[in-house]
Amino acid sequence: MTLPKGTIIATGAASGIGSGWLLSHLKSPQAKLYHTIYIIHPSAPGNLREILQNRAPSEHTYEILPLDLSNMSEVRLTATDFNRRIEKGELGKIKILMLIAGAMFLDPKTKDGVSFTNEGIESHMAVNYLSNYLLILLLLQSLEKKGSRIIAMGSTNHNPDFLSTQGSFHSKELKILFGDGGLQDLIKATEKVRTGDAIPASLRRYGRSKWCLIAFFYELQRRLDTDPEMQNISCILEDPGLVGGTTLLTPVPFYIRWIIMYLMIPIGFICSLLWTNGRFRTAQTVGRALVWCSWDTVTLGERPKGLYLNGMEISSSSRETYDKVKQEKLWRESAEVVRLKEGEVALKGWK
Repeated sequence: MTLPKGTIIATGAASGIGSGWLLSHLKSPQAKLYHTIYIIHPSAPGNLREILQNRAPSEHTYEILPLDLSNMSEVRLTATDFNRRIEKGELGKIKILMLIAGAMFLDPKTKDGVSFTNEGIESHMAVNYLSNYLLILLLLQSLEKKGSRIIAMGSTNHNPDFLSTQGSFHSKELKILFGDGGLQDLIKATEKVRTGDAIPASLRRYGRSKWCLIAFFYELQRRLDTDPEMQNISCILEDPGLVGGTTLLTPVPFYIRWIIMYLMIPIGFICSLLWTNGRFRTAQTVGRALVWCSWDTVTLGERPKGLYLNGMEISSSSRETYDKVKQEKLWRESAEVVRLKEGEVALKGWK
């Protein structure tokens, strides 16, 4: 049996956009060449194991690993175990780190809808940002240094000027996603939520978590490029557009969920037929884009650096995400929150 060329690690492949990526990944030639580790939530919906058993090519080797991304201690232990296995030669170097997992939270037991993890971190920030921050930095030592790609999901929700988000970011103050209070304001959810504004506030918290992820990717790419051993690692963000049929909005009221879960599916399907890169998309369309940006060298080049993609087009994120002062502040404060220690991160000058 031919040994895999390396390893692909993917989060969130059990449902929604992750399922779209999974089906495209299994059809790709790389599925036969790279061992894939599928990280899923312990209670994730979907039928990942059944899909792999029925649709994966016979050459595809894989593992399914349950992991609660809201728990930084578990994320740290998982990354440490990956590094150990790769150092011992049990796994090949990581070629693709595919970070699809994401979630929205709206706690019905509280008036403002805010929820926190057991570690005291606002849930959106923990799952959508800090888990990715920690996992990426701890795994840098195990990425393929000759060329590898870190890919994560962007979102229109990070941009308060985008048409679909303007209703949530309805004041000048709210349009600043990373303010003077920095990361502490976000992980403690200090925004005062007005009565009747719980749903828009949840969308804002989701948007802020995505803002952090995007700004972090730009700072990460800049720091990787200054390290001779890390400069061939690429950071790419994929904006999925508006996608129906996902479980992202499970916490919101049924009438909103019904629109997103069912009405947008045919809209996305029709738009995908009419426009190759329309704003309304299916999970399958986004999945194909994620596979494309994992391996493409024609449009993106051999070493794409700090790109924000809109489907299969190079695009840009909000103006605030490019603020280098805020990027650096976010980096420094994130390291403090997750308690990164000297020797844990292989990147030179990561502090």
